[in-house]
Amino acid sequence: MLRRVLMVVVFASVWPSAASAEDWPALGRSRSRNSVSPERNPPLAWQVKKGSILPANPDEAKTKTVEDRNIRWKADFDGRTYGSPIVSQGLVWIGTSFWDGDKKPGGMLRCFRESDGNLVYERRSEPLPSRANDSGWTGIGGSPLVEEDHLWYVTNRWEVVCLDIGPLLRSEGPPKERWIVDVIKEFGVFPRATVMGPPRHCSIAPSLADRIFITTGNGIDESNIGAPAPKAPALVCLDKNNGKTLWTDRSPGGNVHCTEASSPLVAEIAGRTQVIVPQGDGWLRSFDPTDGKILWVCDLNRKEAILMPGDGGTRNVSWSSPVLYENRIYVTTGQMAENGEGPGRLLCLDPTKSGDLSAELAVDRDGKQLPQRRVQAVVVKDGERAIPNPNSGLFWELDASAVDFERQFHRSLSSVAIHDGLLVATDASGLIHCLDARTGKWHWSHNVLDFCFAAPLVVDGNIFQADEAGNVTILRLSADRKVAIPTGSSQLAVNMGNGIYASPVFANGTLYVAAADKLYAIGRGREQKAPKSLFVPTPQEVVTQMLKVAHVTDKDLVVDLGSGDGRILVAAAKSSGARAIGYEIDPKLVELSRDKIKQAKLEKLAAVQEKDFYAADWSEASVVTAFLYPSVLEKLKPQFSKLKPGTRIVAHTFEIPGAIPDEVVEFKLPVGDLYRIFLYKCPFREPSPPPKP
Repeated sequence: MLRRVLMVVVFASVWPSAASAEDWPALGRSRSRNSVSPERNPPLAWQVKKGSILPANPDEAKTKTVEDRNIRWKADFDGRTYGSPIVSQGLVWIGTSFWDGDKKPGGMLRCFRESDGNLVYERRSEPLPSRANDSGWTGIGGSPLVEEDHLWYVTNRWEVVCLDIGPLLRSEGPPKERWIVDVIKEFGVFPRATVMGPPRHCSIAPSLADRIFITTGNGIDESNIGAPAPKAPALVCLDKNNGKTLWTDRSPGGNVHCTEASSPLVAEIAGRTQVIVPQGDGWLRSFDPTDGKILWVCDLNRKEAILMPGDGGTRNVSWSSPVLYENRIYVTTGQMAENGEGPGRLLCLDPTKSGDLSAELAVDRDGKQLPQRRVQAVVVKDGERAIPNPNSGLFWELDASAVDFERQFHRSLSSVAIHDGLLVATDASGLIHCLDARTGKWHWSHNVLDFCFAAPLVVDGNIFQADEAGNVTILRLSADRKVAIPTGSSQLAVNMGNGIYASPVFANGTLYVAAADKLYAIGRGREQKAPKSLFVPTPQEVVTQMLKVAHVTDKDLVVDLGSGDGRILVAAAKSSGARAIGYEIDPKLVELSRDKIKQAKLEKLAAVQEKDFYAADWSEASVVTAFLYPSVLEKLKPQFSKLKPGTRIVAHTFEIPGAIPDEVVEFKLPVGDLYRIFLYKCPFREPSPPPKP
């Protein structure tokens, strides 16, 4: 197994909770991949600063919004996000990118506290050098999977990472890396990244019998003609506990159109467990999860469809995960965004059958079945033809053959959502369609007038659909168009101030919408039941060493940024007689630290303020202590610059970006963990500029 070491960061407290039935622990929430929440009363009205409210009447002007309303919290990214968040056990996880000056952006897994949006963890993945393999700016394009105290995800480097998040949940420290499989090195794949999107790294499905299933991203080179690694697998099965390879599949071979972009569906259907994967050659395949044996296949295209350079032609693949509903499979087809709009297909299939379930078979002039081809299955001028397949598993389809644009199904990048027998499907041209899930009867469509990357979300009879313009359109789930679509001056959509490429989710009373540069938690959320305030502490031995490195005396004013349970404040006052002030935004931790100060009878020397240290004035400090991640330290530089000359800043684990420490001390705990302690004296020493040529 090939492994890499990457940076991890922890800085804030966690409010742990048991896994909730209303959590959203994987893409599509459950095994079915059907984005429907069982909860009720989602927020239907909110607004964001620099956004707007769009009325149903297109002739009425939109209302610009200048402040946030009904927003529980929001989290800014220094990069962008294209992956949908997942919510589990009090934590919100999301894949993003990071920006590092003029360098190529990379991927960043971020974790926020569900209760207040505080960042509690980051894990950074450097970019791959070639744009063909990693465009950089898109970052991590998939969603993690969380099961109990473990998390799995695929990085922008096409590494499958398993993290033990138990220490974070128990507030014992950061997640621990269990294993990493480098898919490129392990299997020889050539992952193909799209320039304009969608960035689709595999969103791992819930495990089955300790197995997880990964699409590898193997694809074509930048010439868009051939696959550099046609013998590399498109799908791999790994042991979720150790990353060991159990089986692989190479079915697409050199027939891949672009990349392996979809994510598997893993479920038991009519007594048979299946791994159902749309693959990069335009075929949908079902595998036995134990050994990788193919159970059935289905060509997602009509046989005369053709793959062409430029606009991509009419032969498509699926860029989304299939959805399971009442023992039927629903899947959409499309092309990468840079190929623009075009005809697509929405298919309803019977997964209980075996063999070739395609609607048609390709035969030559003599009626002999033709082998699979990459560009076109049937060339009519050569006497070839498509004939009906007697074993077809197609129940119904919606395609682009209708005369009216509004009744056509165009290229799609999104999974469907189905509830109460009604199916909602969105195509990239901006049409939201509503159909009968059983019969395929078309009820209505609504045009959002912009490109859609996201899948629809259904909560309590409401449809939430996000688009590239940053609008979240809210409709009612009904077969009656007059009931479904608001009219007049009623609100139709909320604009979030930036484009939306990730699908919204709803968990524990909160709607999560990831705009390109922010994650919004919308609505009141659920009431915390007996919350217990825990945090990731600095070991007491390290606290003692930090104060020793800073040469703290009774003449000092020590300020601790993010003071947690107050252990640094107590230690500074007790051991050195220093005055000490802590800034902490968690009210439970403020109460805990004040109790500790009172128990130690240090009220005259130490105090804690329930205040954001960004908003506080601590310019009189002579010693500042911090355990904060680098981007926070970077943001604090203007406040550091206001400190008096000679003020000491002591931090552990993470350095202040762009500043040269005056002293670095390595301290090893008895249990073996090594800590690096950095001492800075104001004003900072900065790196010398490079010599002029």
